[in-house]
Amino acid sequence: MHRTLLVAGALTSALAVAAGAAAQGQKPSGRKDGVVRFTLVAPDTEQTNIDVGTQGPSQGDLFVFSGPLVDARGAARGRLDGSCVTVSVPDPDDREQDRRQCFVTSTLGTANGETAVQAAGVGPILAEDVLLSVTGGTQRFKRVRGQALLDYSVQGQTTISYELILRP
Repeated sequence: MHRTLLVAGALTSALAVAAGAAAQGQKPSGRKDGVVRFTLVAPDTEQTNIDVGTQGPSQGDLFVFSGPLVDARGAARGRLDGSCVTVSVPDPDDREQDRRQCFVTSTLGTANGETAVQAAGVGPILAEDVLLSVTGGTQRFKRVRGQALLDYSVQGQTTISYELILRP
């Protein structure tokens, strides 16, 4: 369950990092060739697993999560919300092959309202890290593209590193 949140949280966190820094008027790190890099943390908070069909991991199981996004110092940067659906359970004796498709939205507070960044992707449920695609956003992130690397190596949180391409 923790790794599932990690996958979804990582997606959202990575997006939120870039958006959060921009929203707070901070200079994003690594801005080169239109690429903005940020890192955010999504602490494990609200999580629900819905087991459908066969008891235990099976296609259609749903993992829903929500919670805060914070920077490295613990300052609030926004929220993440998302869901992951189990799409593949090819071998009941090998949980390493189970995969989920996740859709995540990072909502970041700004002086002019909220900004959203969205990410999606498929990854192994038990992975140590998962790379997701940034698929878009709102306001200044309405044409954003890029990727988010979700890292689950620290218990109780997901660290998200984003590489975002901001288009005019």
